[in-house]
Amino acid sequence: MSGEQGYGKYVAFCGIVKSGKGTQIGLLEGDLKEKYPGREVVMVIEPGGTDIANALRKLVQGTYFGEEMNLVTEALIYAAARAQSVPALVRPVLKRGGIVLSDRCYVDSLAIQGFGRGGPLNLIGEVNYAAIGATRPDKVLVLDLELRKALARGLDPAEDKFEGFGVEFWERVRGGYKFLAEKEPGLITIVDAEGTKEEVRLRVSQALLGVV
Repeated sequence: MSGEQGYGKYVAFCGIVKSGKGTQIGLLEGDLKEKYPGREVVMVIEPGGTDIANALRKLVQGTYFGEEMNLVTEALIYAAARAQSVPALVRPVLKRGGIVLSDRCYVDSLAIQGFGRGGPLNLIGEVNYAAIGATRPDKVLVLDLELRKALARGLDPAEDKFEGFGVEFWERVRGGYKFLAEKEPGLITIVDAEGTKEEVRLRVSQALLGVV
């Protein structure tokens, strides 16, 4: 946990595709900058953010091969991207006492590669924990939205192959998030993403009381 290092705060947003993560992170960024004028507030996206992490993101999400990618290979690539981006982008901000808002984190790998794709949960957890070390979020918010409504917002499988994986896949992922939240209620909070962006904004703010 970043809090154990005595530095800043680290909040991650997770969820199925088109659940509104980017919108809510942007709103929260503005709220925090107003609340803490002069304090560093940084947004990051996983996987990505550095040259190597961006290349790994394109490899695993936006490149189509003539063979199916092995699930272990897929998990290792995501972990490798975090091994590059977390030390470069997250830790320095936390050491300066800033706030990091992340679009996705290792919890997504557990839900997507584990529950969605059927990969080995223990291995996925181990490689990601090795990649990020002690730099784990203080709070993970999972924006939960009915799948039919999320998918109606439009998908782009050319940019992200997972957006073309269909309803059954994303239902498994959604169930995975709920399972993980029940397992670690102090870390992971499910936030109802139904309604207007302002309604969801209020729920996000309430879920982060005492955190940031």
